[in-house]
Amino acid sequence: MGIYFLWRLGMVIVILASFALFVFIYNKVTKHIHPMQKYDVQVQKRRDS
Repeated sequence: MGIYFLWRLGMVIVILASFALFVFIYNKVTKHIHPMQKYDVQVQKRRDS
């Protein structure tokens, strides 16, 4: 039972770590993309006017 409990605990830690890493990378990526989206919107407005 002890080994099974440790294995389950390890699985939970791996899942939480991968989820945290995904959120961290997602936040970095969206911060990099966001200014570009604002720039694209400004360019489109200039083209329309």
